[in-house]
Amino acid sequence: MPVANADLRVKAASLIRSYLDGKISNHDFADGFPRDKSDPALHAIEQRLWFHYDDVRTHKCEFPFHSAIEVLFRRCALFLDTRLEYEWPDLWHHDLTHPIIRILAGQWFRSKAIQKAKSEGDYAVWPFLRNADFEEAKAKFGADGATADAKLPELPLTRSDRLRRGLWMTIQTLQTGLFFGAIACFFWGVIGHPRWLASSLICLVLYVLLLVIVRLGPTGSPLPNNKRNAG
Repeated sequence: MPVANADLRVKAASLIRSYLDGKISNHDFADGFPRDKSDPALHAIEQRLWFHYDDVRTHKCEFPFHSAIEVLFRRCALFLDTRLEYEWPDLWHHDLTHPIIRILAGQWFRSKAIQKAKSEGDYAVWPFLRNADFEEAKAKFGADGATADAKLPELPLTRSDRLRRGLWMTIQTLQTGLFFGAIACFFWGVIGHPRWLASSLICLVLYVLLLVIVRLGPTGSPLPNNKRNAG
């Protein structure tokens, strides 16, 4: 099946690379990303990449050099350079990034979904379905920076990185507890214990406060500190 609008793929690939190179902000990237319902590749890539940048504050690219996220972005741009049809089935687990959503959906079901995705194609080269197509595209477009996930080197973590990651995970665990605490207190208050409604409100306020800290503070990502120079 031919690509519905090749020009939109070219635009999307250019936006991805401009964002990675620090030429545009996250909002420029999100607002400019093209949409075309007849080309599932654009929707799938936008959906997957949306979880890897902050849509609250304005910022330039902050991905570490050759990190898993940067490689994913570059691989998506390379796929958009091609005229390949997007052949993956619906990968619903790409939407389950926030820990609360993971708990609601069930981590076991998410893990099963990832395993199923791996059985559908070579998940290490997503959005390509086959490694042969990925390698052919790399050779054709000279995209040496595009890498399969399995070939990524391990980035050493400093003591500061480990502390940041631990703090980030602690905050998200507290968020999860406050979220479910707010729900439990609300229902307990509704069924005849109105004093618990105040507790529900307190949990909700604390949850929002932690959400703001995660979004705006230095703990907003567990990634190492060797950030890309945003220019």
